Amino acid sequence: MKNPVYGVVLLMAIFFLSTCNNDNEKPAEALEGDVSITFKAGFKGQPLLMYDDTYDYEAGMSLRFQLFQFYISHLSLISEMADTVNGGEELVDIALVSFKDITSQQLAEEGIVIEIKDVPAGLYKGIKLGVGVSDDFNMTQPGDYAAGHPLSDNYWTAATGYIFSKIEGNADLNGDGDYSEKLTFHTGASQLYNEKIFIQDMQVSQGSSLNLEFNVDLYRVLAQNSSEFLDFRQLTQDHTNDMNVAGFIASNLANALSLE
Repeated sequence: MKNPVYGVVLLMAIFFLSTCNNDNEKPAEALEGDVSITFKAGFKGQPLLMYDDTYDYEAGMSLRFQLFQFYISHLSLISEMADTVNGGEELVDIALVSFKDITSQQLAEEGIVIEIKDVPAGLYKGIKLGVGVSDDFNMTQPGDYAAGHPLSDNYWTAATGYIFSKIEGNADLNGDGDYSEKLTFHTGASQLYNEKIFIQDMQVSQGSSLNLEFNVDLYRVLAQNSSEFLDFRQLTQDHTNDMNVAGFIASNLANALSLE
């Protein structure tokens, strides 16, 4: 005859092991998905293309561009229950968003894409990011990083800090088709760092990708309106020598960035 006590003990052991195995499984809130972040640049509603394309500007001027780039720092998703300022799931610690190779409509449409894997699934209420190089990174040097890292270049040794943004191109100042005026504007200083918060409901789901798109209008970086703009007839370059000019660009850049 089978021992009934033995049977009860056996059933309890099976239940215990089953419970332990379930405890080791990821709970639903710890499941993961992917996030794809795309940056696209334009100029007054037109795709921004480097080198050959021309763009009408203020006071009858016309522009061509060879370089537009800027750093972003600590891009984070703000979880539904987190504090808007301090809480968040960091996706990108530092990245250089550069449009220097965008030379065709197809490349402009594709944009600059950053893929992030294994993001905790859940509901989020927005995104926060820094435009520029945050202080924790700005205290480092290119030698601290391997070649190819976003911070292995774009450093001002004399200023002991990074160049937050670069805008380079040429201007036709009077509409005669002569683009001989070289434009060079580089910004970089801790006080030029700006944080942006975009409030928008979004969800990361297990096994799928959340697609986010940022757009930046370079016209809005150079001009606030038809009466407040960088006048290239008066100034064609600045390397954060004039903080009024650098501050104008840095503030406009943060404001020109939008989340679609």
